[in-house]
Amino acid sequence: MVKPYTDVALCENSWIRIFDINNAKEQDFVWHRDSRDRKIKVIYGANWYFQYDDSMPINITEGDVLYVEAMEYHRLIMGDTTLALYIQEL
Repeated sequence: MVKPYTDVALCENSWIRIFDINNAKEQDFVWHRDSRDRKIKVIYGANWYFQYDDSMPINITEGDVLYVEAMEYHRLIMGDTTLALYIQEL
């Protein structure tokens, strides 16, 4: 499976992740878990949604901050524009 994003490393535990809708398909955005806790800040993107396991999707906009615990299922739902996220592993 090809990843629907590119990463730009900032330091050992943080990076910018860019989801370019021109190079992604909706089926690329699957439920998954990460091995470490993460803090995620939305830099830009329109009409994207984030969904925690057993929760309704929430619309994410510039400036929103999300926390994902290690091994917690979650997913993105593709929006209308490219999405950029600042991700920091805690």
